[in-house]
Amino acid sequence: MEKRKFERIPVNMAVNFHSCDMNYSGNVSDLSEKGMLISVKEIHFPFTLRFTIVIPLDEKVLHLPATLSRITTSPDFRDAIGVELLNPCRDYLEFIDSLKSVYKI
Repeated sequence: MEKRKFERIPVNMAVNFHSCDMNYSGNVSDLSEKGMLISVKEIHFPFTLRFTIVIPLDEKVLHLPATLSRITTSPDFRDAIGVELLNPCRDYLEFIDSLKSVYKI
């Protein structure tokens, strides 16, 4: 089994993003330095490959450019998208480091 380049950190965090005139709200279930999995209520097509994820933190709001890696849809479960972050900012990487210390990763 191939090991991931970056360890996934389990979280439950609200995010927002915009694609093709649609605003989405979702929950991040896991994240890493270079990506995240976001559950959403539903995904509407067309859906752009590049967009910005907005993460509200206590003292800051992060705007993270991302590209779509995969879409998962199911009639029994919520839809989810896997995203790759494009050049994550220092604030995001510091946030990830703080989570790693909490989860001992």
